[in-house]
Amino acid sequence: NINVTVAGFNEGSYYWNVTCIDNATNTNTSITRMFTRDTTVPVIDLDLPLNGTWQKDGNVTFKYTATDSGEIDTCILYGEFNGSWSANKTDSNVNSAVQNNFQLNLTSGTYLWNVWCNDTIGNSAWNATNLTLSVDTVLPIMELNNPVDNYNTSSANIEFNWTAVDNLDPSLTCNLTI
Repeated sequence: NINVTVAGFNEGSYYWNVTCIDNATNTNTSITRMFTRDTTVPVIDLDLPLNGTWQKDGNVTFKYTATDSGEIDTCILYGEFNGSWSANKTDSNVNSAVQNNFQLNLTSGTYLWNVWCNDTIGNSAWNATNLTLSVDTVLPIMELNNPVDNYNTSSANIEFNWTAVDNLDPSLTCNLTI
């Protein structure tokens, strides 16, 4: 066995073989093999839901696109879906540069999420930032304060007063309809 170390390969694919010559000038060349030096991490785009999205249905589809010069091996959806940051779902059948997705059924709450992917060489990456999603399946509660039901007055000016609260959204938009 002969070992030869060659340094300084840039990223890319290379072909190699060995040719040997004996003292009688008999020459033989081996088969040609290929190797690839890949140091580029996958690029992960979080497509949907957009950062800061509010959703009233707990059935959430997380869409992402992982792109790599080689093949994507695995992508994992991470999030605070159970109270702490952890892996939640794994996809081992990811196509590079094609939108992929994970589906979860979430309860009301605000969640951080991200996707981690690695390529078949072992290079890995996250999207640059975690995104936030809020799921609110609970209707706002309104309490009508004034005027009371069946109120009678001779005044042309009526002041309406109500209290509105929501389990997640502190800045409700309320419209008075007469």
